[in-house]
Amino acid sequence: MRGGPAAALLHPTGTMIAIPKVEDTLLVRWIRNMSASRWPGRFVAKTVVPTSVIVRDEASANADPDDSSGIVPKGDGRIVVMLTCQYNEILGGAEKQCAALTAGLRSAGTNVEVVTSRVPGFDVPEHEPGVRRFWTYSPPQLAGRHLPAGIVWAVQVFVWIAINRRRIAILHCHQLRINAYVAALAHAAFGIPTVMKLGVGGERNDFTIINQRKYLFGRRGTRFVIRNSTKVIAIASQIRADCLAWGVPEARIESVVNGVDLSRAAAVTIGAADPRIAAYDELRRFVFVGRLSPEKNAEAIVGAAAALGAGPKMQLDLLGDGPLTERIDLLRRDSTHVEIVPNGRVDDVFVHLQHMHFIVLVSWSEGLSNALLEAVSSGVVPILSDASGNRDVIPFPDYPFFVRDPSVAEIARVLDAARQMAVEDWRALSEQLAVAARAQFDSRHVCRSYIDIYRGIAKQ
Repeated sequence: MRGGPAAALLHPTGTMIAIPKVEDTLLVRWIRNMSASRWPGRFVAKTVVPTSVIVRDEASANADPDDSSGIVPKGDGRIVVMLTCQYNEILGGAEKQCAALTAGLRSAGTNVEVVTSRVPGFDVPEHEPGVRRFWTYSPPQLAGRHLPAGIVWAVQVFVWIAINRRRIAILHCHQLRINAYVAALAHAAFGIPTVMKLGVGGERNDFTIINQRKYLFGRRGTRFVIRNSTKVIAIASQIRADCLAWGVPEARIESVVNGVDLSRAAAVTIGAADPRIAAYDELRRFVFVGRLSPEKNAEAIVGAAAALGAGPKMQLDLLGDGPLTERIDLLRRDSTHVEIVPNGRVDDVFVHLQHMHFIVLVSWSEGLSNALLEAVSSGVVPILSDASGNRDVIPFPDYPFFVRDPSVAEIARVLDAARQMAVEDWRALSEQLAVAARAQFDSRHVCRSYIDIYRGIAKQ
């Protein structure tokens, strides 16, 4: 952290904590004066009653420093800010991972505040402790003609960060969009450490996205984000390679996978007692989980299922909605041999996964899919595109259900191969995948990894 003389902060336990003083800049003094005089109470941070604090009491303050509760230095009452452009509106993988990590960190005693957006048409939940929303007129993660809305949001967030800079221990960005520029600017201006978590690898990786002209800043802006990233999180081997290709120093890259709540997945029976085995010969159940949108290749999936000829009885469930809902509804009606069932957005995916044999995820722009982790840990056998993190989830090199290209014909070929699979082979593959996933992608282990990263930053 930058700064000069130490200041004091009163921790809830009554202990005075020394914190480094960040020298005021003209910009910060102007922001403070402006917010106090023109918009009293609007941008000035409200007193936050934390869901939990970094150290809850004196007993935990004297705990073993290697224990996972809290972030060193012990007694530090500052907050970790999760900076995400959207939260709960779509409940995509990035948002689910942000919510899961936030809950895990709070359980470990860390004071976390989620800073995100509020857009028209979205009803903010009544009880949202530890979530701060700034209004804008369009989702701030979009660019191009939507970029002014992102800038409106970004300016408000930066002002809030400037005013609260002494309370913020770390800015943690989930999926890099305009939030990455806000965090990088806060690091450059105030020395606040940043953790940048990339969500997508390959040709559409996060650095490539924010490098596009529609974000205005181009390559210089991307380089600025990289320079002002204390740590960069790679959730898949492809993303790690992308980071190195963009010039991120290897010492700053941390490989941390996404996690899944095993308390939910473990409730799904796998192995010889799996009730899906008895239902297999009567009906093979396939599922797609995600937004019905072009980047998820949803139309090709439905088209491929509709094009299948006669064979073992098969049903494809669609869990999600999106811009292609009407188009897909028309396509599914042309299906002769496969029943295609739209379910819309569901609140609890595990309720559906426990009945499914196969999941179809053939997006060509992925990181480490949340839907894939939930499915595989529940014993659902995946049909996948050979993209980004998908190979990291499959523990054997000769996996038979990778599609070679995103065409309807190729997806149909692999769907047909899957529905021809014998029940004994399905059971063995299902159990192998579930055991491997439950060992590797436990959200509790992921949370501990981030606590270790935060601790390392605090020691620098």
